[in-house]
Amino acid sequence: MELTAGQPFWLIKEGLLYHYPKLESNKKTRVVIIGGGITGALVAYQLTQVGIECILLDARSIGLGSTCASTSLLQYEMDIPLHRLSKQIGWEKAKRAYQACGEAIGKLVSIMEESGYSGFETNPSLFFSTHKKEAGFIKKEWQARKEAGFEVELLGTEEMRDFYGLKASHGILSATGATISTYTLTHHLLQ
Repeated sequence: MELTAGQPFWLIKEGLLYHYPKLESNKKTRVVIIGGGITGALVAYQLTQVGIECILLDARSIGLGSTCASTSLLQYEMDIPLHRLSKQIGWEKAKRAYQACGEAIGKLVSIMEESGYSGFETNPSLFFSTHKKEAGFIKKEWQARKEAGFEVELLGTEEMRDFYGLKASHGILSATGATISTYTLTHHLLQ
């Protein structure tokens, strides 16, 4: 599967937002952050909020790596469904991993609100299958998420069609989710 091709959506939509000076001389600082994407911007923001001096460096223009190619969907789901992850590492560790991802969304929303960034929207997330044979899989995952404390709803074929226009057999609607432009958030935090 090719995840990026041509020009990244956020760069085309927003253009180059800011110019940042090059590091052209020796500087003294407590922390150097390598990488000017969303992760580097969040680290720099958090450090400066607690008074720790830092310099952020990137060989490219700020935000033009994977940050610019991001779908910008904030979801707590991982590559391994919760009910399967629990079989690999145990229920408590798997539950805590998923909960930490859910908490991270809340923390990121708090950072956006406190910094004055308004380019985000909290909204539910939909995990679904188009295959009828995966009904048991979806139900197990729904039950695991419910037991882990997530606000989730099990959806059937009619609800998937009527509410979302999908030809899908089963789905899990999670209350926890958001959409943002990681590209514009990166620049906002660095400004």
